[in-house]
Amino acid sequence: MKFFWFSVLALMLSFGSARATSLHGTVKDAETQAPIAGASLTLHILLPDSTAIPMSSDAAGTYGVDAIPSGNQIYVVVASAVGYLGYYVKLDALDGSDLLFDVTLVREPPAPPPPTEDSSTVRGIVMGSTGPSGGLSPVENARVSLTSGGAHSLLYTDGDGRYSTRVPIGSYALSVEALGYQTLGAGGVTCVAEGMVLDAVLRAAPVPARPASWARVRSIYR
Repeated sequence: MKFFWFSVLALMLSFGSARATSLHGTVKDAETQAPIAGASLTLHILLPDSTAIPMSSDAAGTYGVDAIPSGNQIYVVVASAVGYLGYYVKLDALDGSDLLFDVTLVREPPAPPPPTEDSSTVRGIVMGSTGPSGGLSPVENARVSLTSGGAHSLLYTDGDGRYSTRVPIGSYALSVEALGYQTLGAGGVTCVAEGMVLDAVLRAAPVPARPASWARVRSIYR
């Protein structure tokens, strides 16, 4: 009987250590601290899981998500709103505890008058995980591809991981590739006259196992 109760207690502790967590907060203007409604947010969960949880801020600027799986090495929040610069942050505290975190967005500098042609600006930043530590760093020379019908726009990120281009207004398929990372793809990306911010977080590609050879096997069992 004593062994039975110890087994039950161990099972309860194992469930407690793997409990789901939550993330809640408010999206605010970095200068005025006013709440921002309608902001788009995505929680990226990486290593070993690979999950993207979309969210949006309500009329009061609040956002939130529950039942976040714990036990991962990387938790990244990416946020954007019309008229504001892109935003990303790594939240290590999500692994094992509920978290209240306010997202502050910085306004974009005034844009020049729009051109007469029917085109739009697409820009963003590409970040990548740097290994088991879960750190993020800009990815230079990442290949960003936008395809719509017969039209194809190809460009590469600079040393800060940033890219920018002008494309005709319409719907596109997006692909982001970089050496050492898994390819990221998305369809139905709509470029509007106001422009669009497309940030990407790339997950490191798995390291292929070293192939076995007869010479290596003989050296092991000699």
